Amino acid sequence: LSFYLRVLFFKLTMDLKTDVAFFESSAYIPMTLSLPVNASKRLHRKSGVLYSFRIPDHIDIQKIEAAMPVINPALFDGEFKAPAREFCAEICEFSLKIPTAGNPLTMSLAIKRELVDRGLFPWFVSDIKQHQAVMRWSLPDKLALDRRVGLYFEMSDLPIGSHPWDFWISFK
Repeated sequence: LSFYLRVLFFKLTMDLKTDVAFFESSAYIPMTLSLPVNASKRLHRKSGVLYSFRIPDHIDIQKIEAAMPVINPALFDGEFKAPAREFCAEICEFSLKIPTAGNPLTMSLAIKRELVDRGLFPWFVSDIKQHQAVMRWSLPDKLALDRRVGLYFEMSDLPIGSHPWDFWISFK
């Protein structure tokens, strides 16, 4: 996937490369974010990537279990990294468990502590519509925002280079 960032008059390309390995009840998706510039010198706070998805009507959003920080836009005005450190040892582990009629859908992320210390970790967003304006997310007009949740990754303090993490999706 390639993303385009506009910084002043410049258009930068940011790449996210991945392969997927499928198993009987899970998928392993090793992720690598490649930044061509030092983001900490070029991007402002609240610059990041939002992965969002709509929760079906039959699932109670209140029963989603987030073992990761829950987004609070006010934290981005100061030291915003502290909420993620409780999930860390040498590797930081985050998860999101969504109840389903059968086995729950679990998303698990493992990220090196040094990346978390730079601000790269998932924030659970339980209501995209509620935070869209203050986070300045530009989303397609045709995107239905009702019952849309997501994971937000802040990028503003990352250095130039490749930044890998592991992502698992499982149904068990």
